[in-house]
Amino acid sequence: MYETKAHPERGYLHIRIVGLMHMSEAEEAVAAVLAEGRKLARGFAIINDISEARPTSPEVSERIKEAQAALFQMGASKVIRVVSPDAATTMLQYARTQREAHAGYESYLAVSLEDALGLLDR
Repeated sequence: MYETKAHPERGYLHIRIVGLMHMSEAEEAVAAVLAEGRKLARGFAIINDISEARPTSPEVSERIKEAQAALFQMGASKVIRVVSPDAATTMLQYARTQREAHAGYESYLAVSLEDALGLLDR
């Protein structure tokens, strides 16, 4: 399951992923994330809540990498990943795909959405 919503007034894109994402859902999620990202001005932040996400297949990982590169090209300046101890492998996977996509935005970690929102203005 995924949710995504642009928040132009605060300048961030919120993405939440829960469970294991299969390719059909990944395709749909990437399209939705990119559509929401287009609503934001350059310099926006991404809050990506992967605290309940499971690691993905290599194919899904490639789609995530493409989305990360596209968001960087749209003007994303930083990503704040909401993580939990149970999502350590998923967090490492997202960090790797970001690096491979040459998505040069800054990366931060948060333990909750509230923590992530607090990091927006830093």
